[in-house]
Amino acid sequence: MGAPHSRILPAVELSGLAGLVGVSYDTIDKGFLCAFVERWHAETHSFHMPVGELTITLDDVSNLLHLPIIGQFYTYPRLDATTTTDLLVDSLSVDWGVAAAETGHCWGGHVRLSWLREMYRTHVPRDNGLWLHRHTGGYSWAATALTHMYEQLGDGSYANTRQLVGSRLSTFASVRMELDSLCIGVVQWMPYEEHKAVRPFEWISLFSVYIQLRACRQMHFPELVLRQIGYIQCIPRHPSTVHHGNPSTSEIDHRWLDFNANLVQGVVLATDVGTCVPAYLEWFRSISHPYII
Repeated sequence: MGAPHSRILPAVELSGLAGLVGVSYDTIDKGFLCAFVERWHAETHSFHMPVGELTITLDDVSNLLHLPIIGQFYTYPRLDATTTTDLLVDSLSVDWGVAAAETGHCWGGHVRLSWLREMYRTHVPRDNGLWLHRHTGGYSWAATALTHMYEQLGDGSYANTRQLVGSRLSTFASVRMELDSLCIGVVQWMPYEEHKAVRPFEWISLFSVYIQLRACRQMHFPELVLRQIGYIQCIPRHPSTVHHGNPSTSEIDHRWLDFNANLVQGVVLATDVGTCVPAYLEWFRSISHPYII
């Protein structure tokens, strides 16, 4: 979307979303991405590698995107086309007819990102900073981003998915070979140590078992990837034993807000990063297929 207008910059920073201003999707290496997606296991939300399980954690999102972890799960009302049109008119001073044509094109309360970006660049916002903060502040945007990412990785891991395939097949093949030859000693288990003064570790990163975005819930099971958080990797429990049934949306919200009572228990700090219990790798290779080639 580019840098926010100076008149709404304070509200963007208060919302917790300012870290996204400098994020660009233009630098994605599709071959690199596909090599990881094919190793994704949707039932555990982890990549299966020769060294064991790895995943994208809440701490990763916090450090890379500078999004807040603490806060409520983001929920939003489903808007109809008329309400969305009125919101665009009030917030961005878009002509009502132009906004109505876009929501009509998108069949409901939606607009295209390219269209929204163009409206944002060509219309000076009104003094609606308080509106922006009121509707976006106080949420765990890191959990929101991770829930969406887990869902997309799950969809992308199916054999009939074509959306992620790019033209850089040579990159894909070379990355696949590199991942097959991965060993514990070359993995950078804790890459953000020098960044912790800026983004300190949050204990909520050990939260288990669900994170959610509106009606979409995804399992969050850091017990599988303790080495990424600085602990000794044990043989984890089977995910089915820790689901706690089928909790409602409000129950998941309550557990998240009371996260101290829902953290992974019994973890042991590792003296040497990347340490696992002796039986872990043998167990992992007996239940997985970490080699692609």
